[in-house]
This record gives sequence, structure tokens and C-alpha cells, in this order.
Amino acid sequence: MGLIKDFPQLWYNPKTHQREKKRILRLMIKDVTLTKDEVITMKIRWQAGAHTIVEISKPLPAPLDRTIPEETLNRIRQLSEKFTPKQVVDRLNHEGYVTGTKQKFTTPILHQVSAKNGIKSYYKHLREKGKLTVQEMAAKFGVLNSTVIRWCRAGLLSGYVVNDKGEYLFDPVQAMHPVKRQGEKLETRKRNIENYAHNLQEV
Repeated sequence: MGLIKDFPQLWYNPKTHQREKKRILRLMIKDVTLTKDEVITMKIRWQAGAHTIVEISKPLPAPLDRTIPEETLNRIRQLSEKFTPKQVVDRLNHEGYVTGTKQKFTTPILHQVSAKNGIKSYYKHLREKGKLTVQEMAAKFGVLNSTVIRWCRAGLLSGYVVNDKGEYLFDPVQAMHPVKRQGEKLETRKRNIENYAHNLQEV
């Protein structure tokens, strides 16, 4: 009787450990019957003869519980159209998105999620738009791959860094057709191209 009168104060007292709470429940409960259907029904029979019925939702199966929400997948799709994997990961974590297991995103996790859900990478998006690889540009201009990269970094070609390895894709049609010129610095050629484009706009 004393336990019944003092139960709320005893139960919610922060000094009452979980171990003690379990002992109290064993004193008060005679048995519990579980029925699993659309929901889980618990029938609690108390020592005094009364009973209480409690219904709770069934937990999700583990694979479903770990499924990434559609909102997060849509955000990954949006970012993957414009950014490299590392850039996508940085933005997801900055915006507070997490995996199905409540972890921060990493590049390997992003690759797994993208492969599982058919999400295209920045590289694939640009390839579908007709962008060319370094090898294709080199063959087009009859130069080495390294020359294409140097032209791009000097501003003579329009290119995009498409992955975390620093690889490029290029617009198939360039404003100017670069050719190899011995003795002329790339910086000078870039200024000449900019002046040429400016003159065209004035005309």
C-alpha cells in the first residue's frame, strides 16, 4: 500500500535507477501477453487482478528503417547535376541531411546510394549533353592530352572539372579554335582571344 501511494514520486525521482524500476515492475505485474497483428497489443495483468491493454505500432523492418527518405534522394539528384561527388557530400552535410542510419554522408556512401537509386553523376550528366573527354578533344585538335589540359587551364578551352580526380569534360564547340604556336605564351593568347570576343560583341 505504501508503494502504491508513493509510486509516482518514487518512479519519477531521478535518483531511482533503472535497475530499481525493473524490480518494482516485477513486484506489480503478474504477466504480459503480446499479440502481433496490424499493431502489437500488450495485455498487462497486474498482481491485484486488474489488467491494462496497450497498443503500439510495429517497428519497421530493418531495411526499411534504414531507407534514405525521398526528400534526401531528390536533393542528391539535384546536386549531382551540377557538382562533383565531394562537393555534393559537403553540401549535404552542411544542409543537415543524413543517411538512413543517421550518419553524415561520405563519398563512398554517396556512390553506394547513387548506384542503388539510379542517380547519375555530374560526369554522366555532362556526357549526355555532348561534352567531350580530354582524349576526344586531343584527337579533335591533333595534340597531346596534356596540351588540352594546359589550354583549358590557360582559358583557351571551356572545360569542367567533373569528379574528385580533377578530370575534365569540354564543350564540343569552342569560341576559338586553339592551335599550337611555338614561342607565344598562353597568357598572351588568352588576352588576344578575350579582345577578339570583345570586338565581336561591339560589332
